[in-house]
Amino acid sequence: MARDWTAAAAAIAPDIPADQIARITPSLDALEAVFRPLVAAIPYETEAAPVMLVAREKDA
Repeated sequence: MARDWTAAAAAIAPDIPADQIARITPSLDALEAVFRPLVAAIPYETEAAPVMLVAREKDA
């Protein structure tokens, strides 16, 4: 099931110009086409890898 990137962009950030969305949509479609089968091949029982993002303190 392909994602509608134009609708997603409009919902998330409506201020993105349509020409920029049209320019990036083919790349997003290509990435999805490559990754979707890879994700489907991951066994359901596989645990997700936790990721923790930690902000650094600003240097004084």
